[in-house]
Amino acid sequence: MNEQLLDYYSELLSKEDIMELFNSLENKYGSIEGACRVADISKNTVYDWRHTKHIKKDTKMKILKASFEEYPDDMLEFVLEKARKKVLELIEVILLTIYDMVKNKEIKAEKEKIFIEVSGLLAKLFSPSHIDN
Repeated sequence: MNEQLLDYYSELLSKEDIMELFNSLENKYGSIEGACRVADISKNTVYDWRHTKHIKKDTKMKILKASFEEYPDDMLEFVLEKARKKVLELIEVILLTIYDMVKNKEIKAEKEKIFIEVSGLLAKLFSPSHIDN
């Protein structure tokens, strides 16, 4: 797997996402030790996750690399879905910001109507059913 992609995906994925990937490795290899061996991390690293808010970038990259090697097709689907959700969150923040600006400036109802229509179109554009077609 390309280091640049691993770097990008490590920034994209949360602690929970990485733990989900590690759990898949653990299920495949039957133990934490087996998953750690494949991902080239120590058991202490895994146990430390309980006490931290974030997982170190190099650890994320190791788990990502092992996961891509073990489940290449599933991993592409996994990271694309996570990226799609992040984009939707960003669009939502942008739209809410625009809405607040419109609302605070007391712009006419017609412009608010346009904003609502654009919001609906964006929601349809990024809905899973639209993407699958």
